[in-house]
Amino acid sequence: MRHLLHKIVSDIQKQEHKLSVEASSFIEEAYRMTVYLKELLGDVKEDIINEGFATKGDEILFFKQIKPTVLGKLIYYNKVFRIESACPASSGNIYEGYFAMHLRELKQEYTEHVCNVSARRTTGLLIS
Repeated sequence: MRHLLHKIVSDIQKQEHKLSVEASSFIEEAYRMTVYLKELLGDVKEDIINEGFATKGDEILFFKQIKPTVLGKLIYYNKVFRIESACPASSGNIYEGYFAMHLRELKQEYTEHVCNVSARRTTGLLIS
C-alpha cells in the first residue's frame, strides 16, 4: 500500500505536467485538474473503504501526507478556476481591481488560517 500511496502524488504531478502542455488556457487546466483530483479522491476513498490499510504506518502516511497534499491541490485549482472564470475583460482598471481584490482576500485567508495556526502552535495554544 505504501508504494501505491506514493504513486498518487507522482500521478498528480504527471497530470499537472500533461495538462500544462495540453490545455489551451489556464482556466481549462484548472478545471480539468479540479475534476481529476475530485475523481482521484473518490477512487482512493472507495479503495480504502473496500481494502483498508495494510499497516498503521500506511494509514498515518495517508492522513498526514497524501490526503493533505491532494486536498491542498484541489483547493488551489478550484480557487484558481473560480477566480479566472469570473474575471472581467482583460484590460483597464476593472481587471486590475478584480485581481487586487482577490489578492487581498487570499492574503487575509493566509493570515487567518496559516499564520494564526503557526502562532498557536509555537505558543502551545493549539491542542492536537
